[in-house]
Amino acid sequence: MAQITLQFGYPVNQSLQEGDILYYIMQGTSGGFDIGLDSQSIVEIGSVISITNVDNNNDTFPDVVNVLCNIANTTAAPTIDKDFIFFGKERSINEASIVGYYGEFKFANNSKQPAELFAAACDITESSK
Repeated sequence: MAQITLQFGYPVNQSLQEGDILYYIMQGTSGGFDIGLDSQSIVEIGSVISITNVDNNNDTFPDVVNVLCNIANTTAAPTIDKDFIFFGKERSINEASIVGYYGEFKFANNSKQPAELFAAACDITESSK
């Protein structure tokens, strides 16, 4: 498997990290608007190996961000300033799970008067998808 370095202007999406999968979609023009052709045009580039900030001016912020990723020998490289590049997370790595964790609740009536509890509920949400 070959490697490719993609160069982006600073900043890039903060959630981009090593192990993410890069994709691109071929773009076209219709009625003066740039559009993605269709979902069949989505091409997987490969997994991100490293992300490097490059500061050529020695100022506060980097000038560019180099993203090194794997690419199959049969995959065409994206076209500069034409194709839209995006990324996805590896679900098995970034998905939160409650395996091994539990919640314990204790309901107590501190009054001398009887009380009734009509309902108790718990809402669980995945922290990433």
